[in-house]
Amino acid sequence: MPKGRTSGSGAGVSPVGVRMVDVGAKRAAMREAVAEGVIRMSPAALIQLCHRADVVVTTGGTGLAPRDVTPEGTASVVDRQAPGIAEAMRVAGLRSTSHAMLSRGIAGVRGHSLTINLPGSPKGAVESLDAVWAAVPHAVVLLKGPVTDQSHSPQA
Repeated sequence: MPKGRTSGSGAGVSPVGVRMVDVGAKRAAMREAVAEGVIRMSPAALIQLCHRADVVVTTGGTGLAPRDVTPEGTASVVDRQAPGIAEAMRVAGLRSTSHAMLSRGIAGVRGHSLTINLPGSPKGAVESLDAVWAAVPHAVVLLKGPVTDQSHSPQA
């Protein structure tokens, strides 16, 4: 597991569902996870998570089956999508399986919170999160604002 992350678990939540990320001297907590199907039942649950966490990571519901509606639920809640995050996850997944191209997960911003949809497969979820994790601290800094030349510089 990459440095700076801890895993947690809960009913219906993949082990990658709870993570911590260091952002300079601050700690951004992703203490919340949305189990597959929660968004289908209540976009309000995702909205509440976005108010309480800098980053919300969902697992599952991103495939092609009729029950897979997490991307639609997320899209109805976020103000702006961050397509590069989802693209990077799919590219990384394609290194392991051609099935990664079937993932419809998205990432987006609501207020000052970033939401990332991960696949339901534990292996796919870990690979996807690993593919984008290095950019998450910078995204959190940008979302918290204000953006300065220094905060917008790439990390070494």
